[in-house]
Amino acid sequence: MALVAQIFLWISLTTIGVQCQSLKETNLIVTTVLDVPYTMLRDTAESNLIGNDRFEGYVVDLIDTISKQLKFNYTLQINPSGMIGSVDKSGRWNGMIGEIVDGRAHIAAGSISITRNRESAVDFTVPFMNLGIGVIVKTEIYEKSALDDFVDIFYPFSRHYSTVTFFLLTLIFGIILLVLRRKYKTAIFRILLGIWFLFLFMFTSLYISQLASNYNSNYYKVEAFRTFEELASQDHVVYGCIKGGSTEAFLRDSKHPLYRKMWSRMVEMEPTPFVLTNMEGIERVRQGNYAFISESSIIEYATSRHCDLHQIGDLITSKGYGLAVQQGSPLRESLSYAILQLQEDGTLSLLKNKWWNELNGGGTC
Repeated sequence: MALVAQIFLWISLTTIGVQCQSLKETNLIVTTVLDVPYTMLRDTAESNLIGNDRFEGYVVDLIDTISKQLKFNYTLQINPSGMIGSVDKSGRWNGMIGEIVDGRAHIAAGSISITRNRESAVDFTVPFMNLGIGVIVKTEIYEKSALDDFVDIFYPFSRHYSTVTFFLLTLIFGIILLVLRRKYKTAIFRILLGIWFLFLFMFTSLYISQLASNYNSNYYKVEAFRTFEELASQDHVVYGCIKGGSTEAFLRDSKHPLYRKMWSRMVEMEPTPFVLTNMEGIERVRQGNYAFISESSIIEYATSRHCDLHQIGDLITSKGYGLAVQQGSPLRESLSYAILQLQEDGTLSLLKNKWWNELNGGGTC
């Protein structure tokens, strides 16, 4: 078996080597869309930039690194629709996926989630990034006033209603004991009073510690919800996602009652809660009264730059971004092999750290 495995590995590497050699000096068309931080117009004073030099971003660096590894040339081509791709009313694929299906491009590169529906039209490489789906909201921050300081005295009580009820009942019981002590001066009354004073001391200590933690900052956050469930059950904050994207498809096709409920409400909302790009969704969140359901990579990018944004709840589902090629294309194996090498030598981590944490104000929050 070991010999068979070695022979299979040798044949695979030889095949990939032949494919890589056949790519040498060829020019491939790479379709992409303008999407921060994956593909962006280069922000420079130079106005004479042409070709691939006009663009920068994570995907641009990824394709450039792979091209040097496999020794092929490439031309970046911006899809005018700005869409990753979905099936339109005529049954045809649009966006970047449509360009691959129709043969107008060799590789589609961007924040393209690998989904079953897209796999029926194109082939994907191994993922170059793994992620999940989360919700990003605006953190409402208010400066405390004198009235707020007075109200904050009751903060521990407002957090634990059952504890308050128990405390009040115990307090009434203690007052009754104090009244009856003058008439019944027995050992049992003294023991009960001792227990009551001990409880009162412990409760007061807990109250002071809770109150002190609330005064650690001059500001406080107001969160209307903390989970997907709480988001779905409220009706004063609108929530949405990218129109025609994989997140929309997940919510639309999910059999989970919670996500089906969220999808049903989203399609009924007016004005529409759907956005066309990630940046549009983030800006809408910053304007207030909107929660953006998006990939964790975008949430991480936004929250590291905008301190008024934060993620609520845990991530749901898991998926990956991959490069798309035509079905049956030998490019798939070559590109996958190159991505695996970049993953193993740490290049993919360096590229993400560069565009998420080092450039364009990253890591400020």
